[in-house]
Amino acid sequence: MTRVGLTDNYNLTISGFAIGTYTYVVYANDSFNNLQNSSVGTILVQDTTKPELNNLLVGYVEYDDNALIYVNVSDLSSISNVWIVLDNTSSYNLVLNSSTIYKLNLTSPEINTYNFTIYANDSSNNIGNITGTLVVDDQTNPDVYGLTYNNSVSLGNNVVIDFNADDLNLDNVSIDVNGTIYYLSNISGSLYRLNESDYSVGTYNFTIYVNDSYGNLNDSVSGSFDIVDREIPQVYGLIYNNTIEYDNDLEVLVNVSDLDVISDVIFNYNGVN
Repeated sequence: MTRVGLTDNYNLTISGFAIGTYTYVVYANDSFNNLQNSSVGTILVQDTTKPELNNLLVGYVEYDDNALIYVNVSDLSSISNVWIVLDNTSSYNLVLNSSTIYKLNLTSPEINTYNFTIYANDSSNNIGNITGTLVVDDQTNPDVYGLTYNNSVSLGNNVVIDFNADDLNLDNVSIDVNGTIYYLSNISGSLYRLNESDYSVGTYNFTIYVNDSYGNLNDSVSGSFDIVDREIPQVYGLIYNNTIEYDNDLEVLVNVSDLDVISDVIFNYNGVN
């Protein structure tokens, strides 16, 4: 020990004590080797300082992705455990990622906004904490692909438009054909189909709409098809009198049918219409 000036005081500074209880005795001797000692004393070395948590890193999480949370944890002594409590209900342990950084890898949490607290305790059971918020949302647009259809359809035949629609939270699938909305049901897997025949001759434009339960809409997918009349009118059931009296009228009856509207029916005799 070192004497303080010319006083009777002596001091000693020792560092690096581990946590625990230590006993001590102070001895003093003079130049004639007379020895005296103090009574036995004790020193308690303890840790009452909470672990410090900082540099919290948590980002937006897209639905069905894993949530990653990082936090820096430091303490005067050793860290025993680091854990997180979500919405005061679910608890998960964080693992040491590197040096003093602890990490949580939470698999596919449900869509929600979670308030959480991360706790850390040390070997002396001092507990520190930090709070934060985890947002899990669905901002991914539904995917539409594999569009197939015939862009030229004969009048009276069905128009068939096939496509695939995928989303983790798919809500409804529809197709707009010249302003008429058709809501489609799933055929199988991710396949959806329009199968309609009530179209007259003309050109039809269509747009496919797919939205999920969180209001996300697919990127625009559209096309067009033509309804064409490739069938000739049917003429049958001709009735007339092949002998008439001079100056009387000739009456001809005939049945004419077509998938489309009949424009004209012409009777030609001896090259005259």
